Amino acid sequence: MTSGDVADVDGNSVHLLRHLVATIAYRAGVASRDVPEDFTSARVAPDVRTPLELLSHVADLMEWSAALVAGAERPPRVEDPDWDAALERLGVGLERLDQALASGFAPGLDVDALVQGPLADALTHVGQLLLLRRLAGVPAPPESYYRARLPS
Repeated sequence: MTSGDVADVDGNSVHLLRHLVATIAYRAGVASRDVPEDFTSARVAPDVRTPLELLSHVADLMEWSAALVAGAERPPRVEDPDWDAALERLGVGLERLDQALASGFAPGLDVDALVQGPLADALTHVGQLLLLRRLAGVPAPPESYYRARLPS
């Protein structure tokens, strides 16, 4: 696929992008499920984001990705007031992104940059959430991501 060449975004590529979004949703669900209330605001070091700040950032990334695919302006960053609000916004952003991918791509969208930028960044931050859970003594249950069945 050539960067910025919308004509090269074939059905297989769209399927793969939508699967990547489903993977982010699945892994974010594992990382964010059943966390104690004090975990969401825990700060392990002065310059390290709290779990709530990370989850809110991942929601921002999904909203930005949906805007990129649709050819819209980048939405403003949001500081969610609590874990539930961030989870809700993340779910909405993931759904919008999936719908945008299914509907077509904005002219000139650099698909490679979409993957290497906000989508890869989201996976990084979901991994950080999982690490922070372990550090807080509330690790996520073991999971076989290879065997996981994601919605198609």
